[in-house]
Amino acid sequence: MTEDLNELIDNNQSPGGYINNIKFNNGEQLKINKNDIIIFVGPNNAGKSQTLRDIASLYENSHSNGIVVKQLGIKKSSLESIYSILPNYSIGNQVHDYINYSGYNFSLNKYSLQNFENTSDFADSTNLFLSYLNTEKRLRTADPAPLINSNDTKTHPIHYIAFDSGCRIKISEAFNKAFNQKLIPNRLHGKDIPLCLDNEISFEQLEGIKDEQDRLEKYGQLLEKLPTVEKQGDGIRSFCGILLNLVIPHYRTFLIDEPESFLHPPQATIMGHLIGEILSDEKQVFIATHSQEIIKGLVETCPDRIKIIRITREKDINTFSILNNKTFKTIWNDPLLRYSDIMSGIFYNHVVLCESDSDCKLYSIFYNEIKEENNKYSDVLFTHCGGKQRLYKIITALKTLNISVIVVPDIDILNDMTTLQNIINVIGGNWNVISKYYKILESNINSAKQPIIRDIAKSSIETILNRSNAKTISASDIKEIQTILNSKSKWSEIKRDGENAIPAGDAKTAYNEIKKYLNSLSVFIVPVGELECFIKEVGGHGPEWVNQVLEKYNDLTNPIYSKIKDFIKSWKI
Repeated sequence: MTEDLNELIDNNQSPGGYINNIKFNNGEQLKINKNDIIIFVGPNNAGKSQTLRDIASLYENSHSNGIVVKQLGIKKSSLESIYSILPNYSIGNQVHDYINYSGYNFSLNKYSLQNFENTSDFADSTNLFLSYLNTEKRLRTADPAPLINSNDTKTHPIHYIAFDSGCRIKISEAFNKAFNQKLIPNRLHGKDIPLCLDNEISFEQLEGIKDEQDRLEKYGQLLEKLPTVEKQGDGIRSFCGILLNLVIPHYRTFLIDEPESFLHPPQATIMGHLIGEILSDEKQVFIATHSQEIIKGLVETCPDRIKIIRITREKDINTFSILNNKTFKTIWNDPLLRYSDIMSGIFYNHVVLCESDSDCKLYSIFYNEIKEENNKYSDVLFTHCGGKQRLYKIITALKTLNISVIVVPDIDILNDMTTLQNIINVIGGNWNVISKYYKILESNINSAKQPIIRDIAKSSIETILNRSNAKTISASDIKEIQTILNSKSKWSEIKRDGENAIPAGDAKTAYNEIKKYLNSLSVFIVPVGELECFIKEVGGHGPEWVNQVLEKYNDLTNPIYSKIKDFIKSWKI
């Protein structure tokens, strides 16, 4: 960040330059590539939008006082490369002994360009290379552009799709994916060029008109009947405003604040796709978002370009955690996790991780009930990962992003040493702390298997075989025989009755030590065995059991729920 100015010049860089380093207010630094897509996430009021404002300010003036971001490292191209592109994107007017270049949101001359060459920021050339798309700007971008001739310099984003067929087709197809309508720039409107919405106009409507001028006038009349973008809702205007800026060739860095604003989730996913598809490897983008859909769209399109930075704040102190591509791909390559809401955890202060959806549903209901009783709101995501074997994968990702994780497995997690070890290790614990207690617990419980009495087993199996004269043994008979031969494990009793079924003495003492240590790591074993054992008055399992419980005991203050509430309160979140 203190490089000599000569080292800041990259002669192989496309005209302009890029941000190659960010220094945050806690002293941490992040190296950035010229084609990176940086996604800032985190809870409300953590500093995501302020980060973009700081970047915009420091990009223009390296002496600005940023709040979240304190310093930028910048790589620039040569000044000659800037002069080479200015005629393409601006109108040049001779003023005395120099040319003044005026383009979309920028005005430059030889004096202002000296700042580009002599400083470590972009100074007056900022708006030539940086597009800062806050909500207000992208809504305005969709307003009609001034009318120009086809060979005039383009000074508005709409000009690029009005006079460049390749650009027009790309943007129209992208817009059609989200809203099932095409974008048509109406160059025949008169004093300006509005964007029209249509999916019905075709050249067939102009058949029979032989005179070219008449055909043109007829086409203009059809366009005048179409709705225009600037008169649509904020969702269409915002979406369109982002797309229009993404295709401007001279921009090198984009700052996009909450691109999901005003969009439904499917459209937000499409927006993520389009950002990744449209931006070339010579362009970088910084995004502040609350949307998992935006992230999913980007990851599906360009996973190798993404860095996710989670920002949190305690009073005036920010912390920054980076989810690298390798960790992210571990989640993304697992279909069950990819299509879950796991990644939504990056927007919350706490994540409660359960084994199943039914666990999440009931625990979240009573967690919210407890919060409401205390006049507080919930900032907790309850999510599951489809079984205890996947718990450690999600914990790894969430802990990498400095997210507070509460893990709530069933008690039979103690019967799976490998999974338990993985959870302890990735959540920040040390298996050796409880290994001796685990051996004691395991040996006591496994030795408690009930033996199979030979005479009883023989008699029972003969009864099954003698009740039919069929040549083959039926599937139901085989299942009964297998049940007889399977030694009944103490674990099945513990799963049914919880910690109360753990044998007294050494086993109980060992269990209490394990439980105490796990709780210190925010791992809370279900004390009654599994969720359904909290209320045994209702039979069944899974989501159907939850529904029946809530139907039978629809008063959430019913004392029958006291054990569940006490268990949730023990999490202390």
